[in-house]
Amino acid sequence: MIKENELPEGWTYAPVSKVTIVNPKKYEIRDLPDNEQITFLGMADVTESGKIRSQQVKSLGEVKKGFTYFRKNDVLFAKITPCMENGKGAIARIKTSIGFGSTEFHILRPNENILPEWIYFYLSLKSIRKNAEQNMSGSAGQKRVPTSFFDKIKILVPPLPIQKKIVAVLEKAEKLTEWRKEADALTDEFLKSVFLEMFWDPVKNPNEWSKEVLNTNVEKICVSYVGPCNKYYTSKENGVPMIRTGNIKENYLNLDKLKYVTKVFHEKQKKSQLKEGDLLIARHGTNGQASLVTKELGVANSLNVVIVRPNKEKYNSIFFTHCFNTNSNLSSLGNKLGGSTQNVINTRAIQSHELIRPPIELQQKFASIVEKVEDMRYAQKQSKAQIDDLFNALMQKAFKGELT
Repeated sequence: MIKENELPEGWTYAPVSKVTIVNPKKYEIRDLPDNEQITFLGMADVTESGKIRSQQVKSLGEVKKGFTYFRKNDVLFAKITPCMENGKGAIARIKTSIGFGSTEFHILRPNENILPEWIYFYLSLKSIRKNAEQNMSGSAGQKRVPTSFFDKIKILVPPLPIQKKIVAVLEKAEKLTEWRKEADALTDEFLKSVFLEMFWDPVKNPNEWSKEVLNTNVEKICVSYVGPCNKYYTSKENGVPMIRTGNIKENYLNLDKLKYVTKVFHEKQKKSQLKEGDLLIARHGTNGQASLVTKELGVANSLNVVIVRPNKEKYNSIFFTHCFNTNSNLSSLGNKLGGSTQNVINTRAIQSHELIRPPIELQQKFASIVEKVEDMRYAQKQSKAQIDDLFNALMQKAFKGELT
């Protein structure tokens, strides 16, 4: 990092609060009529990658009391946990000149010497988010970044032409990360298309394959351990992976944030022990969504999920998982719960549920396609990691003055 006394001419360090207006006051718009059209952004409308997912147009009178005010191109920074730690924030590229949003946003309006993109990228740095986390105040679950935080952190401010050049580089690097995500999404859509081409809708079953109650076609259906766990560990060296609802994604297990339990605990909870090929179904939240236990996981236990172990002579586990996750099947399962996906999935609902059973050879053919695509997905994951590392390195260099 460049020392302040070694900065090039025209460069400076300044507290963020000195180069922005932090949380502009509503008196700026006191003369506007209540029917003035404004854009409204809730916390859910802003992604963790800096994008505005959706925006509503409302009248000023609907929102001027009780919500946070901002203008087009102001910078939004989520102040509440866990939104802040997860990276929520964006530049207010909105349809109208004025916006209102969640009270859990801090608003920063850059002055004429600094770009909103420069502020946004700076506040996206992992080191800044970590610093903000350490400066939070409030009770557990309701901690927030105080306004005074922006008095404490200093930002490097090069001349505007240099900011523009560096921002252009960062935006290109950011675009690469977006393309990588799009490629991942296209991979998922490809597999769904292959499944429908081979098996059609598993509920309507136009091929008239056998539809059988799962309880008669599986080796095991049970709810895993649901009691309290006195202590989780975050290190694999301390124990055995404990798969929970948050690890269950559509057709795969997310192993990035595993928790671990002791080997003694694992041995006691035998019915919750997992094997390769088990289908795990989330019971809460996105319940009904299922993922497959693969060899990668190894020895593991599970908490508050439904475990289904298919009969290998009748079902290929990969086919079984993808069939279970089709929209029509999940909708059919939801009907068994009174039409609500918020109910808790139980073994009775799964035991009585029907699933098509195409010829095992056709199931295996589909599984072979999936395995080849998963090999490609692994290469994509490696590529994504490299792109993320490149982007983070560029960000670090930019705000150390090393990217000119």
